[in-house]
Amino acid sequence: MQYRNNPLAPPWMWSGSYCPPAGSADEYFIYALRNTLTGGQRLVSQPFLFDGDGCFIWRVSASVSVQEADGPVYFAWRDQLGRQLSNQLMALGVRQNPLTPVEQIEPGARWTYDVENTSTDPAEIYFVLIGVKRRKVAA
Repeated sequence: MQYRNNPLAPPWMWSGSYCPPAGSADEYFIYALRNTLTGGQRLVSQPFLFDGDGCFIWRVSASVSVQEADGPVYFAWRDQLGRQLSNQLMALGVRQNPLTPVEQIEPGARWTYDVENTSTDPAEIYFVLIGVKRRKVAA
């Protein structure tokens, strides 16, 4: 019997794919951030810094969830070159909203995000990026 990969699974979950190159090792890693906004507050170009000790391979879509807001909260990511990763501000609810993963984020990269709480209540925003840190290993 021949093993077949699940065609609906993302490629990084397939056996043997996304192996680190020779001389490197991958370590499971999560970036998480929590931000609290007051009612009607808008934050523009807020920094999100990546560690400088190895590149981050983003493998699972980010989840951005909002709690305690009674109205829409809008959100957008920008990469280190200032490119917005969604074509518009995304309206967030009490559910998770996936974003398309970026293959590799360089060590020390500085991303930014915009977030706007149109609700009159405070809102708590949670950001999660799941992937691996790729580091050089001694041969």
